[in-house]
Amino acid sequence: MSREELIERLDDLLHDLGKHLLLPVALLPATATADDLRAAIAAGLRQVAAWHAFQAAGAAALANDTGFRRVQATVAAALVWADAVDVDRAQVQADFAAVGQAVRAWRLQVAGD
Repeated sequence: MSREELIERLDDLLHDLGKHLLLPVALLPATATADDLRAAIAAGLRQVAAWHAFQAAGAAALANDTGFRRVQATVAAALVWADAVDVDRAQVQADFAAVGQAVRAWRLQVAGD
């Protein structure tokens, strides 16, 4: 994958994971129930499909890249919330935001910005 193609794909990931992973949880009112929070988590985690598609498109060749490994680790931490019984909203938001931060950092690294 060329540098330009990688930057384009990271831009797509930044949109899907950096914005839409966190958005359903972030938009919940403070009075949201635990069930509402779990539904928002599930809605956000559907965006992880973008990461799986990225990997399937040949990004696995980047497995030794520090940015790739950082995103992979943050996605794994976010996915833990899929089956969580006790949900800490602040921690969910922090874990989901970390995915976007990792993608952003990797994009900046690749682009040399």
